[in-house]
Amino acid sequence: MENDPRLATLDALIAFCVENKISIAFSPQSVNIWPRYELMISPAYRVFIQKLIQFKHSGAPILGSDVYLKTLLRLEPYDCYPTLIPRILPGGELEYPCRPIAKAGDEQGGREINLFNFATWQAAWSAARQRYGEPPSACNSCFQQCYAEPSLMQAHPLESWREPADLATFAPG
Repeated sequence: MENDPRLATLDALIAFCVENKISIAFSPQSVNIWPRYELMISPAYRVFIQKLIQFKHSGAPILGSDVYLKTLLRLEPYDCYPTLIPRILPGGELEYPCRPIAKAGDEQGGREINLFNFATWQAAWSAARQRYGEPPSACNSCFQQCYAEPSLMQAHPLESWREPADLATFAPG
C-alpha cells in the first residue's frame, strides 16, 4: 500500500479538479461493507487523508465536512443514523435501514421493502421495522459518504455548523 499507484495518482487528480473547478468527494474503497484492510493499516492512506484535509482548507474543491474527513483518517466507529436519508431504488424498493446492510443480508435486516406494496409511507416504514428490527445505532464498517456524512452532521451539529461552507460541501449522497 505504501507505493500504491492509486494513491500516487490522487495528487494529480486533485490538481486537475482544482484547475478545472470540479468538486470531488472521497470514500474509502470497500470490500463488502468494510474498508479494505490494507487501507486500515496503511500509513500512506492516513497521509493522503491528511493531505485532503490540507487541500480542502487551502480552497481545493473537496466535498466532505472536516468531521467526515477526520473520521476517514481514523476509520473509527461513529453514531450512524442510516434512515436520516432513506434510499429508494427506481423500482420503489426502500433499502432498510441502508444499502450496505441490505447487500449483506445479515441478521440486522436490510431487505428491500417495495413501497408500491403499501398505501402509505408510514405503513411501509412500519413493515420494515417489524420485519427487520430497529436500525443500528453505531456503524463499525461503512464509511461511505452518503451515509456517514448526514449521520456525522446529526451527531456533531456544532462542528458542521462552524464549517465555512454551504451545504454542497457535505455531499450527503
